Amino acid sequence: MLKKSIICAVLTAALLAQPVCAQAAGRNPETPPISVMSSNVTGSSAGLSISSGGKASVSAGVTAKLGTSKIEAVVKLQKYNKSTDSWEKVKKWEETVNSTLYSADKSYSLSSHGTYRVKLTAKVWNGLQKL
Repeated sequence: MLKKSIICAVLTAALLAQPVCAQAAGRNPETPPISVMSSNVTGSSAGLSISSGGKASVSAGVTAKLGTSKIEAVVKLQKYNKSTDSWEKVKKWEETVNSTLYSADKSYSLSSHGTYRVKLTAKVWNGLQKL
């Protein structure tokens, strides 16, 4: 749990400085970096921990500036496929909130060993405009 908190804190701190690019240690160089592409987003985070029993705990969050009317978030749990050198969807959650804050805590039972990641994509709206 401490490792998850440290990872989330580091990601949040890194994303507060714009423009942002971050690279995790041991990250596949073909994987795009983490980036925030909206001046209306003040922070975002995504986290993953996997228990010894194979239960994945996924967390994600987006914080937007005042005036935000809606956040559409897509959180994907993905598994790395060595043979195709690509990330494949394991589970996907889509949610919309009429707020300046999106937060999610999900869980999923994994069926196999491997390398997993969480990918968060969010669209942030100010009034009727997507920012």
